[in-house]
Formats: sequence, structure tokens, C-alpha cells
Amino acid sequence: LGLKTRLGAISSGLLLAGGFMIIVEAFVRGCVMDYWSFFGLFRFNMSDIFISAGAILLVFDLLIKKRAQVMYNQLVQNSERS
Repeated sequence: LGLKTRLGAISSGLLLAGGFMIIVEAFVRGCVMDYWSFFGLFRFNMSDIFISAGAILLVFDLLIKKRAQVMYNQLVQNSERS
């Protein structure tokens, strides 16, 4: 998990918190319950929200890092040509 950036740390924390919440609820209740339902289509709980948000932020963090690396490589190539 990416802990080098603030966004990476937040996403990792959300993923770990969501996973921990699932483990605790499964241990205490014997199952994981979904608390909210939207239009009868989607059912989820807070741990689902944490895990989904953490995964989305982690992908976003990786894309930002990749773009920064590409831009750095272009800058280095341009300075070598000069």
C-alpha cells in the first residue's frame, strides 16, 4: 500500500479500517450486515464505503504518481538535449 503520499496514506487507512470493521462485525455478530439500501438495488454498510473509497483513492494516487514520473522523465530528456 502506498504510504509515501498523503493521499496514499488516507487510501491505505480507509482500506485497512474497512477490512478491520468487517472482521470485527463478523466476529461479534457472526455475519456482516448491510444497513443501507438504495432503490432496492444496492445494499451496503460503512465498511463497504470505506473499502470502495480507499480503492478509488489508491487508484487515483497511483495515476498521479505515474503522471508525475512521466513528466519528470520528459523534463530530464529535454534538459539532456539542451
